[in-house]
Amino acid sequence: MKYIFLNIFSFTLFLTIWLDGLAQKKYYAPGNENWEQNIPEKPKELLHSVFLIGDIKYPGLQNENLKLLKKHISKAGDQSAVIVLGDILYPLGLRDSTDSHFNEDVQNLKHILGTFDNYEGNVVFIPGNHDWAKGRREGWQSVKDEEFFIEQYLNHGNVFLPDGGCPGPVEVPLSDDITLIIFDTQWYFHKNDKPGVDSNCDFSSSADLFSQVEDAISRNRDKKIIIAAHHPIFSVGNHGGHFPASYLLFPLLELKKWMYLPLPGFLYTGYRKYLGSIQDLAHPEYKTLKGAIMNVIRDHPNLIYAAGHDHNLQYNGNNSLHHIISGGGGEASYIAKRKKKTDFAYQNVGFSKLSFYSNGDVWVEFISPDNSAMGEISYAKKLFNKPVFDPEKKEAKLERLDFSDSVVQVKLTDIYNKGNLHTFFMGDNYRDVWNETVELPVFDIDTEKGGLSILKRGGGMQTRSLRLEDKNGHQYVLRSVNKYVEKALAENMRNTFAVDVLQDGISASHPFSSVTVPELADAALAQP
Repeated sequence: MKYIFLNIFSFTLFLTIWLDGLAQKKYYAPGNENWEQNIPEKPKELLHSVFLIGDIKYPGLQNENLKLLKKHISKAGDQSAVIVLGDILYPLGLRDSTDSHFNEDVQNLKHILGTFDNYEGNVVFIPGNHDWAKGRREGWQSVKDEEFFIEQYLNHGNVFLPDGGCPGPVEVPLSDDITLIIFDTQWYFHKNDKPGVDSNCDFSSSADLFSQVEDAISRNRDKKIIIAAHHPIFSVGNHGGHFPASYLLFPLLELKKWMYLPLPGFLYTGYRKYLGSIQDLAHPEYKTLKGAIMNVIRDHPNLIYAAGHDHNLQYNGNNSLHHIISGGGGEASYIAKRKKKTDFAYQNVGFSKLSFYSNGDVWVEFISPDNSAMGEISYAKKLFNKPVFDPEKKEAKLERLDFSDSVVQVKLTDIYNKGNLHTFFMGDNYRDVWNETVELPVFDIDTEKGGLSILKRGGGMQTRSLRLEDKNGHQYVLRSVNKYVEKALAENMRNTFAVDVLQDGISASHPFSSVTVPELADAALAQP
């Protein structure tokens, strides 16, 4: 009986290892395996380079990837930037000075930061879930300690963003033509102490965060935009629910590569694929975050979304969203062969490089260590072409606008102007007022209240507004009269008749009701 069991175990072990070798393909570019033969010639004049690396994990002298990155950035010079996409320090960020592992954490962090000695470009560090102590109680303090240490050591200014554990978003102008928008996605998942709406962070609600991201995208729409976060939106790696066949029987291999202990691993892999921990794309809260991000970016073409989290290299061109995972900073984890889910995936360590050229071309390259001095380019692709932004032309265009008219005649909206049958069932409401042509003064932001500056876009799920400030620090809110209801609905209800029904209900409110409030308030205060 013992020999039968050993034979069955040996056969099962052989079968799973063989299946792993059959299923895994470290380099995968479906439909574009011959990309080197088909790649067009690159433009000659390079304006700017941006390097993306995340999940460094093993920062010691054996990390050939960091050595290779240092070679590349030393050649790139001051017209370049490096974005570290989270999980800077494993396993729990920078632990407290009383912790027995503190000195080890400090040495590891110093080794990572040594990569940027004498580097002339911009460096930006973004925290990930490991930097937040994997969601533990001390996570917020770990992030703040890590921020303080990195900025003191490098002495390059404010390079750890967002500040103080805030969620962001933060805009970083990398050049006149390139804007980096940073959002700390782990803040969204963190369940223990973190800065909230009553903190110094500049947001009023979770919805306001995404409204600010959309505002930053809108204001920079003439430029190339990189959105950088730790968590990806798509993945064919472990966090996307994909595992090698061996994990069905030997799930402990995820912890140690030698732990061939037979267990019902299909329960574990099934859980990660269909339910997931909060760090997996299958988890309900992760799906909510993904939906919120997609709702913000879907109407803005040619955005670059850069993330880490999965320990490999991936590119997915999804409806003009250029989605990059560059989490192979320290180790390589499994990728699945899914033709409809990725354009490129590589189970290897490495980093990616974005190149911006004078003719408007934007290219991505994935680079990994090999026996050559500058590593191998495992994949390259032209992402899009967009004219280089010229701030002087933009300013000249604004100067030609004429704001001389003191009043204009406008119709608020005609979306509530319905037929008799519709109004019979839904009511007359204030449809006639909404449809009326009215005379309104022109609002000139440069002259109103002595000149106003825009602080940020506001509004919740339905309104659109601007927060303004005058030269004396007094703040004002410029708010749209109409409401826009689509974002107030669940995602599966959008683009359905429910939007029309809810929107039509706005006609029951009077568009100018707020105008009466100041006079009523003054009258009330005037009463003895």
